[in-house]
Amino acid sequence: METRYESSFLDWLKQRPPGPLLLQDVAHFIHQAAIALQDLHNHHVVHQSITPSSFFIRSNHQFPSLPDLQLADPGRTAPTSGISSSGQPISGTPTSMAPEQWRGTAVPATDQYALAIMAYQLLTWRSPLQGTQEQLMHQHLYVQPQPPSTFNPRIPPAVNAVILQALAKRPEDRYPSIIAFANAFQQALQVPNAISTPHIASPPSVGTPYHTFTTSNSFNFRSEKTVNNHLSSSNQLKELLLLGAAFLIVVSGIGFGYFSILKNQHSTIAQIKHGTPSLASTVTSGTPIFADNLRSNTNGRWTEGEPCVFTGGSYHILGPRTNSRQLCGLTEAPVFDDAAIQVDVSLLTADIAGVVFRYSDRKFYDFEIFRIGAVASLRYQPGADPTVLMSKKTSAIAPGNQKNRLLVITKKGNFKFYINDVLVGEVQDGSYDRGVIGFIVKIVAPTPSGEASFSNLKVFKP
Repeated sequence: METRYESSFLDWLKQRPPGPLLLQDVAHFIHQAAIALQDLHNHHVVHQSITPSSFFIRSNHQFPSLPDLQLADPGRTAPTSGISSSGQPISGTPTSMAPEQWRGTAVPATDQYALAIMAYQLLTWRSPLQGTQEQLMHQHLYVQPQPPSTFNPRIPPAVNAVILQALAKRPEDRYPSIIAFANAFQQALQVPNAISTPHIASPPSVGTPYHTFTTSNSFNFRSEKTVNNHLSSSNQLKELLLLGAAFLIVVSGIGFGYFSILKNQHSTIAQIKHGTPSLASTVTSGTPIFADNLRSNTNGRWTEGEPCVFTGGSYHILGPRTNSRQLCGLTEAPVFDDAAIQVDVSLLTADIAGVVFRYSDRKFYDFEIFRIGAVASLRYQPGADPTVLMSKKTSAIAPGNQKNRLLVITKKGNFKFYINDVLVGEVQDGSYDRGVIGFIVKIVAPTPSGEASFSNLKVFKP
């Protein structure tokens, strides 16, 4: 589609076939809009009338079907006049005016609310609140919008959560900045899916960048060399869908910051149970059969050398680039079969980090925590997409850079996963029966690089 700089985004939408946009395309537009609006906010200006007509489009020569957005001069977008809740005239667009705007005030979060309305419209092809001006005022002030997935079932719960937070009635309950909202939207497209999701073999929509997800497996076993390779094209991005009661898992390939839907190859997802720490306490109350505080590598048993380094009294894994996966671990025995593996993990600047278990000949399982408050377990096998065994949102993860104590209890093909003594998942999979222990870190666009730290590793007999 030919795009012109002086055409509005609304004109572009009218020229395309009617219907919701793809998730990755919406994220593209929201991110570009947020960058422009963040610049306004940095100069203490609030736009107050964000709609698709508030943006010009300009041709993206690299990806012609997906234009770039340029914020129009606020004076050129002619916002509709409205009446505030106190009866005073106000300036804005009633379909997208935040509650505080109806009350006669505007703050930077006011634009975030309106941008979330625009995202909702692009995702569902309808406005979340509808009616006369008086009805709209009442709804914006007092009525919680329906999740966008109500009108587009392809929208996963993680996107619902991001949109609804940006539509919070109180500005302080929204994201701290409009760019934080856009980043959260992109991050939501990286969260795992707890419900069986069909493998989608088609590539991303035409016009989105398409890159491989770089893997650096830094285990250095006696029997195998360090692996540094790009995943094959079959492991590249298939499509993005997200989390809530159902999420998508981050691994194989990426295009435009979005990750693939992975094959769920007949793995059994056991019923999730919560708040049952007694087994964890019992198992870890005895004497460990293996322990290492991970303050240094004096015994030489761990992979060392960037990206695997000992610093600051803990074992760090560095993710040097976006969309990369790094593994570091034991260079030799002990090999564990049934075991309770406990380690403290701090995400620091990484998006995802976790423990690897039963690693042998590039086959292994992992247990991951996500910065956005989710967990997942995957099974990896050479030359194929990883298999999602378990994934879900959880409140058990300590926020920020706090330590999270991960515990995996393995008994034959049954695995129980704990975070900070809270059971967050249980799965059954008998593909691999023994192997060594390691750690994994993943860096996800738009994060350019990052690291996580690991300490206080203990292994108990389950």
